[in-house]
Amino acid sequence: MKPSFQVFLLALLFNAILPLQRVNGQNATSSKFYDSITYHYYSLGNWPYVIQYGKEALKNGNDYYYLRMRLGAAYYEQGNYRAAGRNYSKALIFNSGDSYARVGNYYSYLNLGNRDQASVIASKLSPGTKKSLDIRANSFLDFVYLESGYSPSSGQGHTGMELTGPDSIYGEEDLQKDLFYTHFGGRIRIMPSLSVFAGFTRLNINKEKRVGYSTVHARRDSVVDFTFWKEYYYSFQKQFTDSVLPYKVSQSDFYVNAAFIPAQGWKITPALHHFQVQYMKTVSAFSSGTASDTAYYLTADNSWHLFDYSTTTYNIQQKDTSFRNFAASLGISREMGNFTLELYGSLSDFNRKRQSQFGTSISWYPLGNANLYSTTSAVSVFNERKQRMVYEQSLGFKVIRNAWLTGFATLGNLDLYNEKNAYIVYNQPDPILFRCGMDFQYFIGKHVEIGLMYRFYRKEFQKLAYARASSVELGTVMVSVISKELYSNQTIIGGLKWKF
Repeated sequence: MKPSFQVFLLALLFNAILPLQRVNGQNATSSKFYDSITYHYYSLGNWPYVIQYGKEALKNGNDYYYLRMRLGAAYYEQGNYRAAGRNYSKALIFNSGDSYARVGNYYSYLNLGNRDQASVIASKLSPGTKKSLDIRANSFLDFVYLESGYSPSSGQGHTGMELTGPDSIYGEEDLQKDLFYTHFGGRIRIMPSLSVFAGFTRLNINKEKRVGYSTVHARRDSVVDFTFWKEYYYSFQKQFTDSVLPYKVSQSDFYVNAAFIPAQGWKITPALHHFQVQYMKTVSAFSSGTASDTAYYLTADNSWHLFDYSTTTYNIQQKDTSFRNFAASLGISREMGNFTLELYGSLSDFNRKRQSQFGTSISWYPLGNANLYSTTSAVSVFNERKQRMVYEQSLGFKVIRNAWLTGFATLGNLDLYNEKNAYIVYNQPDPILFRCGMDFQYFIGKHVEIGLMYRFYRKEFQKLAYARASSVELGTVMVSVISKELYSNQTIIGGLKWKF
């Protein structure tokens, strides 16, 4: 606790002997008893007993300013800042102009790391109070943030005849190699209850398009010379071609969200994420034809006789492709005791596919502070008239002073998915079926926050091949065969935030 805040609590201690402010209809004897005993333990600094008798007083219908202030101070000293904030807020109902309750409320949210709520409360403090407590006025530029991440190649994929499939006709696959991105953003505070964050991201992905196919060529093996003719003998062998076509995918993102505090404990967050994707699209064009070669030669009339055989050719081209995508989201959160409930929804257009999401999450702070917390979320994703669920569970705790560690696991298909108020989007072609990771945060003084994040992904990629199939109506036909395979991928992210 800040020494200046302790001065306010000490002043409250002396003010506690003033006449009680009671709600009409209270039992006077009961009120005097609880006022006396809570004041006694408050003056001794016996916070558990203050909480015990304070809760008992509320249960028996006694509620007034000094009781709430003592409960707020007791919870604050016990480190239960959420309960402290609630009681200071109740005290303000009895005395809306009281600076002690407002200061207690301010420090409660500040210790919870909730700068948005603390900013709104600080704006209602008098200049003299802010000066005595060294509470600075809100800066227009709230913070700036730089983040960079790298994901190495997983080495998945096929080559040679393995790529072309069992009939060795044709096969292709699109593989992700390494990935690198950089993000820079900042938040401005337009008014105490309204802040706006904007960020820019540049993403570069190295990719490979692998194409394997076979073509049949006639090879002359021998020529037999008879008396009146010559016969030509051939063998027909497959020739395999295995092509690796590297290319790059570039993505430029612009993201903006607003955080609006309509009332204490509430937050409304609309957001928009717009990005443009550019890459070289690889197209393989198949064509069939007929070739001719010499079957035999008649010496009698000097004539050449030919035979025909089928041929196949593949023309592989790359052409520049670009398109724009977007995601728009809206989130609403509400504090309820040691829980925070959030509802959110989004509409998005990724890779020319429209989808919508609706989800809910509940965060639990069992100790009433940020020393231990967990979040459980469930999101319903609608895409192409299909619905699927994505679940996530996280658990975080304070490791050492000024350092926190959070671990999480996500179950569900993250194909064309967005999260964190559309801040993170998954528009890459390989679906993510499982994800887990850890986040480490370390605070250096008042201004610097360092973040280190690790992500493990279980992804799925497709291999396309062609095979011969028999049909009563059509005879032998070529059919496409798509096989799916799993691979693992990892990402390491580092971030630096400077708070003003």
